[in-house]
Amino acid sequence: MAVANTVLSPKGQTKLNELLDGVYTPDAAEDLTRRIVARLDGATARSHTGPAWSAADVVLITYADAISTEDEAPLRSLKTFLNTHLSGLIGQVHLLPFFPFTSDDGFAVSDYRRVDPQHGDWTDVRALSEDVDLVFDLVIN
Repeated sequence: MAVANTVLSPKGQTKLNELLDGVYTPDAAEDLTRRIVARLDGATARSHTGPAWSAADVVLITYADAISTEDEAPLRSLKTFLNTHLSGLIGQVHLLPFFPFTSDDGFAVSDYRRVDPQHGDWTDVRALSEDVDLVFDLVIN
């Protein structure tokens, strides 16, 4: 099942496939493993030649609604704040769960396909990614 030349080691791919196989049919588990590995590879492809992350990087960890103004969605306010006050200083934003949720401060996700309308929408997430690399949590309940 291992795919060569990928960010996830063959052992890691095998473990992932085993875990998925415990939930899905073997064929579905293999398909999901391939798709996840492809996503990881696509997400880690960089045009620079240095390390993807170093001790010199500054990462902001924030909830989607931590910075807001009355006139715009919080994700837009975050982008405005970063561009106005922290341009060039923050390389990555770890955006805590921004999906619709039922409880647990966003960690009980009810729909991974949508952005909670109180925070903005996918256009706002994409716009934020133009200026910084984004990091998200994978919340599995």
